[in-house]
This record gives sequence, structure tokens and C-alpha cells, in this order.
Amino acid sequence: MRWLDRMERKYSRFAIHHLILYIVFANAAVFILDLLLRAQGLTPVTNLLVLVPELVMRGQIWRLITFCYDTANEKRYFCVFRTFIFIIGSG
Repeated sequence: MRWLDRMERKYSRFAIHHLILYIVFANAAVFILDLLLRAQGLTPVTNLLVLVPELVMRGQIWRLITFCYDTANEKRYFCVFRTFIFIIGSG
């Protein structure tokens, strides 16, 4: 535990405070935007977020991070559960 305390003292200035809260809001925003676009019959935003290795190799490197926001194949209750887990994880 001493090692972890030393690392926290040394690198705490680089921490993003309330990071879990930002992740929860971004996840909710993508989910709502996806629902609205699907209701209008437009292409959902999650098509840009899916992890496709061929597209990553072509230069779309944002897919390495944004694939966790892909809600296209998830049920609504799972999104709520995942948001709850994020909130619990923020302590």
C-alpha cells in the first residue's frame, strides 16, 4: 500500500478529477443521441464508435477509446446498470 500512496503523491497533479462523472455523462449523451437519431430514421452515431480493426489501421484511432460508448446492441436496462456501476465506482 505504501507504493500506491507514493504514486498517488507523485502523480496526483495529473489526475482528472471526477473522471467517472464525465464518463457517465458522455455515455448518457451518446445513448440519448442514438435514440433520437434512430427515431428520426437517421444513421446512429454509434456507427462511428464501433471498434473495427480495419478502420483503426486506416487512421481512425478514436475507435480505440470510443468503443466503450457503443450502445447499439445493448438493452436499456444494461445502460442504466452500467451507469450505476460507474457512479458507485466514483466513490
